[in-house]
Amino acid sequence: MNNVDEIVKKALSFVGQKEKGANNSGFENEWFEDLLRSVGWTYGQEWCGYAQMAVLKGLIDEDKYKLLSPSVNQTYMNFKKAIPEALVKEPKAGYLVLFSLYKDGNITWKGHIGLVTSIVDDITFRSAEGNGNSKGGSRGDEFVNIARKVDFSPKKNGLVLRSFVNLTV
Repeated sequence: MNNVDEIVKKALSFVGQKEKGANNSGFENEWFEDLLRSVGWTYGQEWCGYAQMAVLKGLIDEDKYKLLSPSVNQTYMNFKKAIPEALVKEPKAGYLVLFSLYKDGNITWKGHIGLVTSIVDDITFRSAEGNGNSKGGSRGDEFVNIARKVDFSPKKNGLVLRSFVNLTV
């Protein structure tokens, strides 16, 4: 069961959900907090990965769902091991988008994850992301749908696009 329209619609329905307070300490809407808790989120944890797990729960095959992790790098490694052909370089609506965080030119264990909601042009896509902000950072307090560039260029510091994940293979 891989209904791209349903996945994108569900992701977009979360846009505007916000944390209450700061430091990943809960959410303004109790139903959203309950939803994230149902996939494993607890107070203090960054929640971009949990948000995508909540989006995809019940909408993708269980075998693929089990490859998702709150850790972006673990999600990447799980798909690389189990379904390497799912890791692709071109975005399509319904694909996950994985970013790795670089510090001093080196990849860290941290990252960020979103879900491609639309293709804007040859180099731009829109991504629905939890724990985001309107500037594209991974340290935000809301669920956003923002424009991002297809750019795998290494950076000394910051988020670097690592891969898209085709959930339909």
